Amino acid sequence: MYGGLVATAVIVLCVLAGALLVVQFDRQRGIAMQEFLRLENERLEQAVRDRSATLAQANRELTWFSKRALEIQEQERPQPGAGIA
Repeated sequence: MYGGLVATAVIVLCVLAGALLVVQFDRQRGIAMQEFLRLENERLEQAVRDRSATLAQANRELTWFSKRALEIQEQERPQPGAGIA
């Protein structure tokens, strides 16, 4: 009679210990995942900053080239009254 109760108690304790191990593992995995996501978010934010800076530089260069092209067109345009003799 007592042997069955002791065996049942041992089984219950083993199940509880296993459950505690699973809970602890899940917590650790959750913490590791949060850290991974934090680092990945920082990496992506830096990539966005880098790309934004590159795009801003490209826009500045495009603006300069556009202004320069207009200046050259103006210089090449015949002046009123010039060349008529």
